[in-house]
Amino acid sequence: MKNVFIIFCLCFFSVQLQAQAVLNLQQIKDSIYRHHPAFKMFDVASKSLQEEAGGAYSWSSPQVGAGFFMTPYNPEKWKVMNGQPGMGAFMISVEQMFPNKQKQQTTFAYLNERANVEQQKKQVSLNEYMFQAQSSYWSWVIAEKKLNVIQQQQLLLKQMLQQAEIQYANNISTLNGYYKTKSALENLKNTAWQLQSVIAQSKVMLNTLMNRSGSTDLLIDTTIQWTDFNDAMFAPEALQQKSELQVLDAAMKVNKLQYDAEMNQLKPEYGVRFDQMMGWAKQPWLFTAMLTVKLPFAKWAAKANKAKAQSLLTENESLNLQKQVIVNDAVGKANTLWLQLKLKKQQLQLYTNKIIPALQKNYETANTAFAQNTGNLFELFDAWQTLYDTNIMFLNEEEAALQLQAELLKVTEIKL
Repeated sequence: MKNVFIIFCLCFFSVQLQAQAVLNLQQIKDSIYRHHPAFKMFDVASKSLQEEAGGAYSWSSPQVGAGFFMTPYNPEKWKVMNGQPGMGAFMISVEQMFPNKQKQQTTFAYLNERANVEQQKKQVSLNEYMFQAQSSYWSWVIAEKKLNVIQQQQLLLKQMLQQAEIQYANNISTLNGYYKTKSALENLKNTAWQLQSVIAQSKVMLNTLMNRSGSTDLLIDTTIQWTDFNDAMFAPEALQQKSELQVLDAAMKVNKLQYDAEMNQLKPEYGVRFDQMMGWAKQPWLFTAMLTVKLPFAKWAAKANKAKAQSLLTENESLNLQKQVIVNDAVGKANTLWLQLKLKKQQLQLYTNKIIPALQKNYETANTAFAQNTGNLFELFDAWQTLYDTNIMFLNEEEAALQLQAELLKVTEIKL
């Protein structure tokens, strides 16, 4: 029993640790790709089109007829009269057209290629969901960092209040600035609640993207990962692999194959026809066996196919121009985002290397003076407020930079 209890405990804690596993951004992306129903939807749609393409090799249905053949309206003439055979016969007719093999092949290629369009649309959808995941992920990460800052600042404010109370009790200082500091402490609590709301919303979004209940426990790795970009990534040649462009390329290929299919519809088709006439009243049995040809290339019959084929060529011209528009927009947007991101990173370095260290020293100096009764609470609170605001500004800029990075990855669709 003891061993059973130990095994049970180990299994229980193993499950708990697995439930609380920390996920990084790549693991979340992989989970989204595996479990989001949208991607299965595209796969099913693609399979459906492939199955439809199999029908391209079907034959046209046979035609069967039965009825009277060259039979007088007057039934009296159906009979033998004066030794002469009666008139009329009963006929059975069968006709079958044979498919043109080239027609079938081009139709199959056109129908089958439509499945590839769905797969390319899947990549467009994937890119959008990955962007949403990154945006929510980085919002969560920065919110966590802000909460850490707030927790540290709450400790500092409490120390300031305790020191102010001691000095006031010893008649060393007055209560000037005491309530202002206390109010700031309460404001930090309000800010913390807002940040917890941001985290909760991000958690719901990420769980939803992973096709899980929004309330499912989730922990993320708060390590910030920067992508190494370079100018060559934003050249028109580098952006030719965008999923939107791949969709247009696939659509153009479908149009070209459909054009071939439409033109092949103008080729003749051959068939056979057999009629069996069963005469009565001494009439002999007769038959006809004929080779039939369907001529769709006749001028009056080919107008619809030719018009459709021409419209497909024109549509491809439009799609090609649309590709150029997408590339131009992507190049302009990518380079703009890259410039903004580089500026943000320079600002972050300035905050990290110059601004925050200087304000930290200013706060420490004011804190030392206040502890030695050579400074007042107003000066210390002002130094604290400036340092706190700057730390929050730094995290705001860092979040803005991460969101720029996420948008840049969406625009360029760089495979990392």
